[in-house]
Amino acid sequence: MLGTVVNVALVVAGSLLGLLLRGKLTEQLSGSIIKGLALCVLLIGVRAAIGTNDLLCVVVCMVIGILIGEFLRIEDRLDGLGERLRRRLMKERGENRFTEGFVTASLLFCVGSMAVMGSIEAGLNHDYSILISKGVIDGVTAVTFAAAM
Repeated sequence: MLGTVVNVALVVAGSLLGLLLRGKLTEQLSGSIIKGLALCVLLIGVRAAIGTNDLLCVVVCMVIGILIGEFLRIEDRLDGLGERLRRRLMKERGENRFTEGFVTASLLFCVGSMAVMGSIEAGLNHDYSILISKGVIDGVTAVTFAAAM
């Protein structure tokens, strides 16, 4: 529970900071920040994969996960959910950046490998490091999203 609370607090703090910085972050800077955060996520994943004793298990699980994800069309369904939420929450025909940003941020912050693995680690081993790392990444991402609104 601690990891989840820290994650939420960092997203809220990042969002508030982003609102204060609204219009002050350039698109280029925001893009660079997002690319840097993506690299951090990649490094966290590689480090976790290297830290395992059974690399064959990682490969087999990756293949099984890909097959299940493709068979169930998980990415398509999440995209469809985001689109349905966007259409339902849009009150006007024109673009509503807040609504679109809210839906995008909700999917980004709530659905992902770090959210799933972090929750499993927190529940089974009381290890909150993944969720707290995710919170820092999400908090910085929230700054860039809110500043761009």
